[in-house]
Amino acid sequence: DYLIGLLKGNRDKSEYSSLLVETTEEQLLADFTKFLNEHSDYTFYHYGHYEQSIFNDKWKDLPKVNLVNIEKIIKDSVVLPVTGYSLKNIAKVLGFKWRNKDANAMQSMCWYSNYLETKDRKFLDLSIEYNHDDCLALHFVKEWILSLKESPQNEYLNLL
Repeated sequence: DYLIGLLKGNRDKSEYSSLLVETTEEQLLADFTKFLNEHSDYTFYHYGHYEQSIFNDKWKDLPKVNLVNIEKIIKDSVVLPVTGYSLKNIAKVLGFKWRNKDANAMQSMCWYSNYLETKDRKFLDLSIEYNHDDCLALHFVKEWILSLKESPQNEYLNLL
């Protein structure tokens, strides 16, 4: 774990920030704990099981927060023309575009590794940009789900 992306805001305005391993993973944990304590009344949206496992297993002492898994809501509620229900597949079919069309999680890890080896900031910036886009994609999908819920013909969707 080297980067935690946070998109804070609402439908009209959002602000991205990232927490990055600058010295040790323990420092990242301390920074994240501080953030969570300062935002304990927020709902944290994520995609997939990884984030929940961070709270349940890896960093068990993190403050308890309200986590909502958008992947579970999508899988339980919507059928989409995709080959898999990854965030990338869902967001792309709904019209979201990553700035770097070739970027993926593995590439982001490689960029970060290259940054550590070379100290060339361009690699770190690419990794952060990808993470930012992932956060924006999650927000995009969440807003799409909310639009379904708010549509008069979909009153039965009480997911969020």
